Amino acid sequence: MDRELNKDIKLIFSIIIFLLLFGVAAFAQQSELPDPGLTPDSPFYFFDTLAEKIEMFFSFSPEKKAEKAIYYADEKLAEIEKMAEENKAEPIGRANQNYQKYLELANQKVKEAKEKGKDVKELAILISEKTLKHQKILLEIYGKILGEAKTGIEKVMESSKRGFEEAVKNLSKVKREEFQREEDKIGKEMKCKKIQDLGKQNKCWIDLAKETKEEDYCRNIKTFESRADCYTTLAILKNDSSICEKIERGSIYESCKEYFEIKKQTKIKKQTKIKKQTVDWKTYRNEEYGYEFKYPQEYFLKEVLGIEGTPTGTLLLRKTEAKETEWLIEVFVKGDIIDPLYDTSKMSFIEFAVDRIRAYCAADGPMGSIYCTDVISQEKFINDQGIEGYKIYITEVTKRYQKGKTVTSKRTKGPIFAFDISKQTGLRGIFFQFTELGEESLEKESEILEKIVSTFKFIQKKSADWRTYRNEEYGYEIKYPGEWEYREEIPQPQNFGLKIYFSDAEGKHVLTIQNPIPEIGYESWVIKKTEQIKIQSSKKYLTKMILEPNTEIEEEFNNLIVVIWNKEDWERSGQITLSYKDEKDPNIKILNQMLSTFRFLE
Repeated sequence: MDRELNKDIKLIFSIIIFLLLFGVAAFAQQSELPDPGLTPDSPFYFFDTLAEKIEMFFSFSPEKKAEKAIYYADEKLAEIEKMAEENKAEPIGRANQNYQKYLELANQKVKEAKEKGKDVKELAILISEKTLKHQKILLEIYGKILGEAKTGIEKVMESSKRGFEEAVKNLSKVKREEFQREEDKIGKEMKCKKIQDLGKQNKCWIDLAKETKEEDYCRNIKTFESRADCYTTLAILKNDSSICEKIERGSIYESCKEYFEIKKQTKIKKQTKIKKQTVDWKTYRNEEYGYEFKYPQEYFLKEVLGIEGTPTGTLLLRKTEAKETEWLIEVFVKGDIIDPLYDTSKMSFIEFAVDRIRAYCAADGPMGSIYCTDVISQEKFINDQGIEGYKIYITEVTKRYQKGKTVTSKRTKGPIFAFDISKQTGLRGIFFQFTELGEESLEKESEILEKIVSTFKFIQKKSADWRTYRNEEYGYEIKYPGEWEYREEIPQPQNFGLKIYFSDAEGKHVLTIQNPIPEIGYESWVIKKTEQIKIQSSKKYLTKMILEPNTEIEEEFNNLIVVIWNKEDWERSGQITLSYKDEKDPNIKILNQMLSTFRFLE
């Protein structure tokens, strides 16, 4: 009898374990968090813990254990969420102990895998993303509950923050800072929610909305007047009259609308005045990138040349009578950064603009460093030519090393004006800003930059009257000068691949296109520089390489510019090669213009 009873108990126990191991996990994809299953207030909760231990035992590698641990941390948070809904403080504490344990285990196993030489980047990102998501969920829970359960949620938040801080240590600096900015934002929201006094809490939300320029924070304000003030403040800061529509109808709504009507009339008068003032200005015209702008008669403009002796896209302006080094205004263009660890092509234009401003701002030296941090304001505007842009102010931090001490100072840098030029060229943005000397010297003429920006407009590029080479087989087309000719060399069995030779008006060979990429090396050259050029109407990029002869080889070779595409799909790939001796060879500039017209056929 006892034996039969023991068999039944073992069978029941095995079924429970089976259900826990396989049944519960089936809910993982049903919602944002897994189904909590048994919760800490259940007398059978130990079955849940036992099942987790068994499954963890059968996860052998550190990576698998880390993945399993973060899944169980998800499940513990689901239990916490359910206990919070039922306002059960003590079970929240029990679940938090297990939650903290699994986060610590996940980070520990990542550390072990890293010590064994494994690539833990994806795992570290997973844990960082999960703990950030957990903090957002906890923030939402905290705003809905009352009593002792709130204290329990605060402790869970602390556990999640510790797990996050440990996980981001294994990320690249750029990725770590990206995650930390997001976590800092959550921390500020939590700070507002913990304030008991309603008036002080409202002020906290308004301050956060002003800092981040995000309207969602205004919705958290419970009183009408404060919420209306929040929306009005953001409407003015963002120069966006549509935000006024989110204010309940009344005197504050009417005041918000009136402000923008007055501003509109003032802007019209100002535009008329600026147009009269700039009518006799000089014009800078860039046909390669397809834009122009005006600048004062008394100013001198210089194009900054690069290593190849061609324009870099950076311009400097100063007063004609000033010294060579006394530049007041700079204009520069920037393209996307395409890298597995950092890809700006996935950013919106304003995100890209701020990112490139920060990069352009950074400088290090033996006596100190300069870098830019928080955006103070970013205002969308449309200039007098109908071109949409952004006016940005950012915090610039300067650190100077003096007598063994670091002296830190901050200042507001701006305005910096940014326009999206991706439809005109392979680059992404053009920026106008004062130099540091310009900000100091032109205090009384602070509108000079705004006047220059008001004249910025797009023009028809020089390549508009060029002819088009179209290749249906390899799926691309590219423009070339109208006076040039090309000759196709049909591939022979012993010479696989198509070659297209382009010659100038005098019949002199200039460059060659080959499809697919030839299987040859460049042992006689050294890659000096590599850059990515965005392809029109595509998410793909051309890879442009500058090669110079290897000095260790006695034979004489020319410099090369090699441009490739579709390297990952060899049969549809291609390569452009330009050989040149003189860095000021005009064909380099023509090639750059040609590359800006390259596009894939649909």
